[in-house]
Amino acid sequence: MKVTATIEARMGATRLPGKVMLPFGGLPMLQRKIERVARCRTVNAIKVLTTINPVNQIIEDMCHRIDCPVFRGSEEDVLDRVLQGTADENPDIIVQLTGDNPLIDPDLIDQTVQHLIDHNLDLASNSLTQRVLIGLNVRCFKRKALQRADQLCKDPMIRVHGGYYIQLHPDDFKIGEPPVDPRYIVSDIRLTVDEPRDYELARRVFETLHATKPAFGADDILDLFARFPEWKKINASVQQKKPGEG
Repeated sequence: MKVTATIEARMGATRLPGKVMLPFGGLPMLQRKIERVARCRTVNAIKVLTTINPVNQIIEDMCHRIDCPVFRGSEEDVLDRVLQGTADENPDIIVQLTGDNPLIDPDLIDQTVQHLIDHNLDLASNSLTQRVLIGLNVRCFKRKALQRADQLCKDPMIRVHGGYYIQLHPDDFKIGEPPVDPRYIVSDIRLTVDEPRDYELARRVFETLHATKPAFGADDILDLFARFPEWKKINASVQQKKPGEG
């Protein structure tokens, strides 16, 4: 099966504009995300999906510089952007990722993709009912299921979340959740980047681990927090962004 990982990225984030291009171990945060996804064994291709807004030209330029495919589509209709952006590749499976989770573990992506394949699912996610550490969330879809959702879903507030329509209609689609190591069920660590304090923590984690083990994973991250539990306080008061918020 052909698997394409899409990474949604834009400069117009509400709480931390331009976050995907902020320095992260000497390179843009988005580029570091691409490097991590490239380690996945199940992913055949990676494509950055940004928007036609001129402010996102810097993202397209970076992608061209590192020879990463990029597509520019709708600002608000993410479902359309994902489908249009993968039309050339026409993969069987799409891993829908975002640029604000730079510390994603490639092994968790592989685990989720394999679960979808093994159980012939339309959607597989490691965070449907499990409270996986924020920033390690993965969801992947059959492209045919996304095409069906595209025909059925007319609500722009749902389409802005890509394949979210499928998750909301478990009676109409085959949905599953791979078992996750209980160690990753964490509520007091957040590794997504919404605000400056999130960025400070994520960059600190990345630069500390990358210096000695560039291919670090979730276990290494948790071991680091075991050594420095006070780091959790850096962004402890940040509220998780609401649906539709950039």
